[in-house]
Amino acid sequence: VAPPSVPRTPGAQRPARATKLQGCAAGGMGNTVRVCIGRDAGQPGEVKAGLRHAKLSAEVPPRANGRQAPPQDWINEVLTHLWPSIGEYISNTLRSSVEPAIQRALPWALRSVHFESVDFGEQPIQFSNWASRSRQRVHAEGAVTNLEIQMDVVYLGDAEVILAVSGAKVGVSNIDLRGRLLVSMNHLMPRPPFAYGLSLYFPNPPTLTMDWRGIATMLEGVSAVPRMAKKVALRQLCNQMVLPNRMAVVLDRSAENTDIFWLKRSHYHGVLTISVIRAEKLPVGDPSWVPGLPGSSDPFVVVKLGAQEYQTGVKKKTLNPEWENESKDFLVDHPNLQVVSFAVYDKDMVSDDFLGEASIAVSDAMNKCTRSDGDIADIWLDLKDDVEVCAELGSRLLVRAMWRPLTRDCDDDLPADFGANSGSATCVLFVGVYNVSGMPEVGDAGRYWLEVSTGKDDVQMTGRVKPELKGVVDAYQSAKAEKIRKLHRAGVARDVIADVLEVTMQSVSDCIDDGDGDPRGLVTATWEQPFTFFLKEPHHTELWVRVMSDVDPLACGDSAVSPKSSSGSPSRRFSGRAAKREFCVGEIGFNVINLLDEDKWRRQWSTAVDVAGCPKASLSTKMSLYKMTEVDRPRWESSWEECDEEG
Repeated sequence: VAPPSVPRTPGAQRPARATKLQGCAAGGMGNTVRVCIGRDAGQPGEVKAGLRHAKLSAEVPPRANGRQAPPQDWINEVLTHLWPSIGEYISNTLRSSVEPAIQRALPWALRSVHFESVDFGEQPIQFSNWASRSRQRVHAEGAVTNLEIQMDVVYLGDAEVILAVSGAKVGVSNIDLRGRLLVSMNHLMPRPPFAYGLSLYFPNPPTLTMDWRGIATMLEGVSAVPRMAKKVALRQLCNQMVLPNRMAVVLDRSAENTDIFWLKRSHYHGVLTISVIRAEKLPVGDPSWVPGLPGSSDPFVVVKLGAQEYQTGVKKKTLNPEWENESKDFLVDHPNLQVVSFAVYDKDMVSDDFLGEASIAVSDAMNKCTRSDGDIADIWLDLKDDVEVCAELGSRLLVRAMWRPLTRDCDDDLPADFGANSGSATCVLFVGVYNVSGMPEVGDAGRYWLEVSTGKDDVQMTGRVKPELKGVVDAYQSAKAEKIRKLHRAGVARDVIADVLEVTMQSVSDCIDDGDGDPRGLVTATWEQPFTFFLKEPHHTELWVRVMSDVDPLACGDSAVSPKSSSGSPSRRFSGRAAKREFCVGEIGFNVINLLDEDKWRRQWSTAVDVAGCPKASLSTKMSLYKMTEVDRPRWESSWEECDEEG
């Protein structure tokens, strides 16, 4: 368009002009767009021709490392608006999951601790330093492509949390959470929603610091509450989102054989065995009260890789401790991202004193192992602390690492004596628990959980969940289910109940009975939680799954049926001064070697659970067995430096 100063004289040539438009593109980047349009006398045909040859150019900011900066600013802006809802979700999680865990971890006198108020303010989590790449993975169903997005997560919010215990209050403020988060869009496909699902996880535990205030932090005994609250909160986060754990969301519910463990199960590269050998020249944790006598320490070491953790024994009164047979197997998912950390503490009665820490990248430890004799490497690590005492003393820690890759190729039958002569684990068993269905009601306050074990000393537990009524509309609010049972007890026909309450006949049947006329409501407890176990002799290992409850089903529902153990008598356990009851409602055992059947470990399957009075109670699981292999030394030495995690 010609400026007003240029007259519209027929036949006169109008000069081409350039107009600079400054705008804001996605992501807050200021892009410059120049549009040049040439016009002549203004005849209709000539104008159209001129517009077809219009020139458009844009000045795009340079790319970093060959990739244009991702639009992270608009995501942070969206989080600002979503933060009230996210904060409410975190608050509910703290009250429902973290608060009971803190209570169980504290002495009985302090179990009245609870969150009096939780406010996560207006400042949301911020994302920065994005990077993305695509990766191909090979599954039993074929090769799939995943999109992996990495980002830094920082929370420096204005949250205010108040804990109340024994009439005193503890305030929490200045919460600082930092970590590297990975978001994986799994199994990309050429149709909406373009990915089967999302999985979110931290390769390494994020750092968490906070300030405590209030007179309660000065009281004897009560001062343990802040330390335990921080420890439990970080442990809950690790159990949900730190490798090998993942938070997963299925996007494509229309897909056949929808399986949450396609997203939650880690892609194990191998097993890194860490042994703590000895430490030298440790700082003094316990000064001597006698003049002239040197101080000492009671050191122990905490080893962490992702959410996996191991603590050595305590060595009394020494600054140069030595440990024997102190080793732990760690599963490795991301060798180039994960780090093994070591923290040395001085054991005290009230609180343990920090002495020093060290770390090593998993990829560095693997390289040292594969380049040494016997795939085992001894590694000296210099200890560090905030005040540089370790540097002055020359404190250091000796650890031993052994790397063993994993393979899922178990098609060949393992010999009956497989692992009999091995001094360590030979296999890794993956157990994915979906749910337990057909269980008796335990009331509004009751919870179910599972104990999964392969031996007396290897027991893992799910979280405690509230069961849901099977197949009933609005199952979370059980009001309609109660109406169904009341109408049934009043003699109303099932088809009439379904018509009046506008539910399906199957929903009515599932709510009323278990198929054998038992007029109790049957419930389903869902966990969708993965477990891993290290096995030495799979032929001689049994896997046991026990269904536990904190409420006696005998006191709930309409049938006087008592939970039974495998021996036929009520199974109860008591703990704590108040003799808090825990009931073993049912159990089931497996022989691990049977899991080599492909039809079982490649899909979800259900097995009946021995629950008295509930003949259709069943456990739904998915299991896999991985075998440890020897390192192919020439291949690893020649190619590990050049390959990525898929190597």
